Amino acid sequence: MGFFSRIGIWLRSEADAVPLALVLLVSPLTPLATLRQLRELGEYSYLPDPEELLVREPDALGEKMREVLRAALLAQRAGRRSVLEQELDELMARTGMELEVADYHLSQLFQLASLFTTVIPVTLASVVLFTNPGAVAPLLLACAAAAAILGAVAGLGVFPRELALPTPPLKSFTAMVLLPLTYLALVALGMVGVGIECPVLLSTALGTIPLSLTQLSWRRRVLATYREARELVRKAGMASYNVFAALGIKDPAYLLSGRW
Repeated sequence: MGFFSRIGIWLRSEADAVPLALVLLVSPLTPLATLRQLRELGEYSYLPDPEELLVREPDALGEKMREVLRAALLAQRAGRRSVLEQELDELMARTGMELEVADYHLSQLFQLASLFTTVIPVTLASVVLFTNPGAVAPLLLACAAAAAILGAVAGLGVFPRELALPTPPLKSFTAMVLLPLTYLALVALGMVGVGIECPVLLSTALGTIPLSLTQLSWRRRVLATYREARELVRKAGMASYNVFAALGIKDPAYLLSGRW
């Protein structure tokens, strides 16, 4: 397993720990049978087979997921779900504590972003401007790239993974092809006599507009799905009769669709 694959599995397992614990707790099947059924449905495919859990503990998963799997094994052997219920309560309490300190982490992240997007670029640009004006635009782009990388890495610990949005699909980045096309168009305009200064910086500014709109549209769809899921959970919790009738769902397979 590659390095980046292990990181991806670790991040995904940290986000899936609480949902999996909840499913194992409410399922009418035993914990390992529930896990096997979920894998057959295409969920949690990165987890090892239930039979392998009886032999060894996986090492590529996050600490939260490993704790959930340990609790599932204990509940399987003891024949009681109280172990899973206790583990879920501890995970929810830990998530609540992480949310309490998220505000502080967010303020630190904003300070870091401000440092690399305003203070350092302005200081360096004011010095380089008098020695090599042509290097100002690449310098600003390098500072922006450094801020994006540091922000992405530092942002992993800001909020609990359970509350993080999923990774955008690759097709949502197709608008990035406009970046080189915009740059080539600006260079071509400069060759025919149109005064275009800093084509790299200008093409980046113009080419990222469609990308930003694409990402904004995708995030709005995801948030709309989350709101619908929250409403379904609210209705199910208040239902005093058939759950599917209370939800207004005729086909239960709708709840297993890929949109969730």
